[in-house]
Amino acid sequence: MKKQPVTIGMMCNGPITPSMIYKSRYIAALRRAGARVALLPWRPDMAGVWAASYDGFLLPGGGDLDPKYFGQKPIPGAQKPNPVRDEAELSLIYAVRAAGKPMLGICRGAQMLNAALGGTLVQDIAAQRPEGIPENHSDSPHRFRPDHPAIVEPGTMLHEILGVDRLLTNSCHHQACDAIAPGLRASAHSPAGLVEAIESVSGPFVLGIQWHPEATAAHDPLQQAIFDALIREARKQHP
Repeated sequence: MKKQPVTIGMMCNGPITPSMIYKSRYIAALRRAGARVALLPWRPDMAGVWAASYDGFLLPGGGDLDPKYFGQKPIPGAQKPNPVRDEAELSLIYAVRAAGKPMLGICRGAQMLNAALGGTLVQDIAAQRPEGIPENHSDSPHRFRPDHPAIVEPGTMLHEILGVDRLLTNSCHHQACDAIAPGLRASAHSPAGLVEAIESVSGPFVLGIQWHPEATAAHDPLQQAIFDALIREARKQHP
């Protein structure tokens, strides 16, 4: 019997246009893993429908989450949030969590997962975690060339996916996960101790990656393995 195709719902990081679809490295990585991709606009009222309709979900990178969602007021280094996107992504996370389906968050997406499930964020690394400044986490010029290490925790799901204790990552962020949400754990750190990945301890697959694996996955099997893992989990929706 032919297997049913897996469809991943991916929250958009901007308006849906043909150019965005063509250029999206997220979409390309998901397709290489064997999935179809459904692009999701910022519609919080549709979260329950999407959670019931698709097999897995990806939350991509983007701007800052409003700190009110993790019980804080903004500090001077924080960027202006997008309330429409915030509400849409939070609604989706809650609905998908309730549906028991797998989620992968990248950069902002990892931070969204942590905050939505009860954790907090470092609002600005330079102001709050200056020991991370030399690691060059906010490094747009090297978005496509990994240049700072992440140390993967033994015994974690991420370690099983990657099969390595250490890898070079490509970062483009000024925020990071801080206190980890209940039910999650940090599965990778930078040498200075900043959280580089989070994951579910038990229950449905939740994985948050602080770097940008989609940027290099086309030629780096280690980074593509992150997307492959999401699709393997999503296939379990069709036993």
